[in-house]
Amino acid sequence: MESPLDERRLPIFGLSCGGARLSEYRGGSQFAIMNWKRRLRFNAVSSLTSSGNKAVVYFVKRDLLGRKASPLREIWDLPEVRKLLARQQHDGRWRWTGSRPALFPPHHHDLIETFERFRELVMYYELSRAHPAIERAAEFLFSCQTDSGDIRGMLGNQHATYYTGEILALLIKAGYAVDARVEKGMRWLRAIRQDDGGWNTPLLTHRLSRAEQYRLTSTDAQPLPPDRTRPSQGATYAERLTRPTVLVVFRVCHS
Repeated sequence: MESPLDERRLPIFGLSCGGARLSEYRGGSQFAIMNWKRRLRFNAVSSLTSSGNKAVVYFVKRDLLGRKASPLREIWDLPEVRKLLARQQHDGRWRWTGSRPALFPPHHHDLIETFERFRELVMYYELSRAHPAIERAAEFLFSCQTDSGDIRGMLGNQHATYYTGEILALLIKAGYAVDARVEKGMRWLRAIRQDDGGWNTPLLTHRLSRAEQYRLTSTDAQPLPPDRTRPSQGATYAERLTRPTVLVVFRVCHS
């Protein structure tokens, strides 16, 4: 069932400045906010450009001030980026180094660690598939995709709509928008929506004891289908769509 919501009335990517209009999404680039300075009580640009954080300074000058930027690879070679990449394994994952007990599936902790490091590299430093480390990380993430299209392993063998959407959004930003595996994931997200058109975590649409939730998310239990009559997570569907992950998914699914 198609949602009657008019996405043109939604703030793009959850960014709004008291009603300021935002630019359209263009191939992973940042958004230009019209008259954004007039919407702020305090102009933080000087603080940001004097922060000493080279990545912050680079993106503020490029995206907020519209200045011509040096090649992005200058950011990719920062010490903090090299430190993150030094921990990557040959198969693309980052290994969990904590002391938590092993859970199902065996790659559970590594998937979470890889997701977090991948998000940091893509969102904070704009690494893309042009960097071999991102290609390796993407292949590890894709290796956790089921035949149905979702990324499995965050909640045991249960469906994790939020994490699947977030990972797909990061892959799109990293340059995988037209990859068949991303398209398969988008089809899965569209198919698993609630009756109201939004999304929920299928496990949370059922009344389960804590013991049963733990069993389902820590063993090789069959995925629990959603009760589609339950409302979407969040106060309203519109609020859900103003979040980064869901809006990217919404745009691709309805293109």
